Amino acid sequence: MLNFKHRVIQNPAEGLVTGFAITFASSTVMLQFQPSKPVRIVRWGAVVTTTASDSGSATLVFTGNVWPTAGSSASAVVGSTTTVQSANGYNASNAAVFYVDTAGGSLTVPNAQLNAGGGVVAGSVIWHNVNPQATQTGGYYPAPDTALIPPGGVSTQLVIYPGQSFVINCTGVGSTAGAGKLFLEVEEQPFVADFNNNALVVSGYPSNSTTPTPSLPFAHAAFNYQS
Repeated sequence: MLNFKHRVIQNPAEGLVTGFAITFASSTVMLQFQPSKPVRIVRWGAVVTTTASDSGSATLVFTGNVWPTAGSSASAVVGSTTTVQSANGYNASNAAVFYVDTAGGSLTVPNAQLNAGGGVVAGSVIWHNVNPQATQTGGYYPAPDTALIPPGGVSTQLVIYPGQSFVINCTGVGSTAGAGKLFLEVEEQPFVADFNNNALVVSGYPSNSTTPTPSLPFAHAAFNYQS
C-alpha cells in the first residue's frame, strides 16, 4: 500500500522562525508554491497574526489560483467556489448543499464577521477546504486523461504539478487589513509512466513526459474547465 506524504507548507518558507507575518493587501499574491513533485491541494488558509477588521461594508477575500506556468500569472485560473443545491423528486426540499471549486476555490470573510467583536483577531485561523473541481466544457469531471489507463477512471481532485504554481491571492480587505502567515496543506502524489499506473515501477519511459497520477486536472492548454 502506497503511503503518500501529507504535510503543511507555510509561507514565506518552511521552518522560517522570524519575519513570517504578511500584510493582507488587495490584488496581491500572498503565497506562491511551485512543487517539485505532484501534490493534491487539500486545504489552504492563514493564521491571523494582526487583527483584520472593517468599519464599513468591505469583506476579506482570498482565492486559490492555478498558474499553468510556474512563476507566471499568464492564463491564470482564478479560484472560485460554487454552491450547488438542486434536486428533483419527492425529497427535493431536503437536498444537501454541495460545493464545487474552480482551481483552489475562494475564501470570503463576511463583513458581519469583520465588524463583530473586533474583527478576525490575532490567533484566529481562516481556511478553505478544496472541493471537487467544477465541470469542464462537455460535462467531464474533470478531463478524462486517465480514462484508458489502468485501472481507469478520473479524479475530481486539484493536483498541481512541477512546472505549475498554486497561488493564494488576496482580492479584497477591510479598513484594517490585518496580517497573517499563509499555509497550504498538501498530499504528495507519485509519478507514473504512460499506460502503466503502477507507482512502484523502477523506471518509466513515456513518449514525451512523465505522467503524474491520479489525473491531470486541466484540459491541457485550453484550461476550459474555467467557469
